[in-house]
Amino acid sequence: MLHARRALSGSHLAIACAALALFAATHLTTGRIQVDDGKGWDGAEYAAMLTDGLGQGTRVTELRPVVVLLNRPAYWITGDPVRAFDLMNFIYAFALALGLLALMDRYGASIWVKLYAIATLFVTIAMSRMPSYYPILIDLGAYTVVTIALLAVVASRRVVVTIACVVAALSREYAIAVAAFGVVRDLRQRTPLRTIVGTYAPAFVAWAGIRLIVQYVWEGKGQLRQADWLKNNTHLWNDPFFAALFVYFLLTVCGGLGILLAGDARRAGRFLRSEPEWLAFLVPISLAGAFGGPEMWRYLACLAPALVVMLAVVSREWPRLQRVVFLGAGAVLTMFTQRPFATVTLSSYFVYWFPYYVAQHDVPAVAQVPLMPQWGWRLVAVALAPWALAAMATPKVERLP
Repeated sequence: MLHARRALSGSHLAIACAALALFAATHLTTGRIQVDDGKGWDGAEYAAMLTDGLGQGTRVTELRPVVVLLNRPAYWITGDPVRAFDLMNFIYAFALALGLLALMDRYGASIWVKLYAIATLFVTIAMSRMPSYYPILIDLGAYTVVTIALLAVVASRRVVVTIACVVAALSREYAIAVAAFGVVRDLRQRTPLRTIVGTYAPAFVAWAGIRLIVQYVWEGKGQLRQADWLKNNTHLWNDPFFAALFVYFLLTVCGGLGILLAGDARRAGRFLRSEPEWLAFLVPISLAGAFGGPEMWRYLACLAPALVVMLAVVSREWPRLQRVVFLGAGAVLTMFTQRPFATVTLSSYFVYWFPYYVAQHDVPAVAQVPLMPQWGWRLVAVALAPWALAAMATPKVERLP
């Protein structure tokens, strides 16, 4: 109860409201996709699942029923799938901010670090701009579910943890990483094996069970061949430009936060050695992004809970000068990489958010524009930034996180 009250403290509510204001501001400036009357591409499948039943999507979208189910009351109220998803995205944004704040609180973040992290995240493409431009996607809802599930695991409330991990596993394929996080955390804390199995086995069963339902019960479109899809995406790593984009989005999907942590990799690595469960979360999500094809950052954005926790820990040891330089540089890099209040057109949607589709000539004609030299400068700037910051990271202050 004490932790619940702290999660809903006045300062947390105020910061979450500020996040919601930033989220709303992106709606005023970003614009809205016009493809299929605002449904977009995948969104048309989620709209069908919302209006006609969970078995009316593709075999892949049907693996993610939770957010669609959560959005149904909004659809009953609005009568329109685009408006329903858009309305629920505001609720997810507020809940996500509160969940991230509660996680940072547990790791000793100051109020200013909390404000900085939330303000950074809620001007990013993943957390604000994409849901504003393309609302009928389940991504923001899934990030929220994963964050709340991680918070439940850290709080160690067994029944809640079991339910949260099952819900997470049914929200997005990669979200089974939450259960992996919990297993490793319990092993580190020497929790009895029977308790570990009882807590997390239902999530793994649900993760496998939804695949059986999609394959043999529901009549979705296409084939459920995710192994083949992943295998085909491994060939993309033969292209240096794809590899460079992966590193770029890995560092920038959460604005400047990833670059700040890369610039102080020594302290971040020490924290991960002390709590290896975060590696059990980071590695599967990163691998999902690595083999997720041109839309890699939609997977990588789920790293946000881990990044804010690491920021909370490592920033406690920053001397004043390093704190000023790091946070200032992070803000500049966030503005540079996210372009937070620029209007989005179909061309800029692909050029700035999904450039590898442009490189593959797999975009509408209006978006088939040269990527260079602008992407060359972006890649160079982001590659050099952590090295420049690392020169500022002083090892003078050494204390356990």
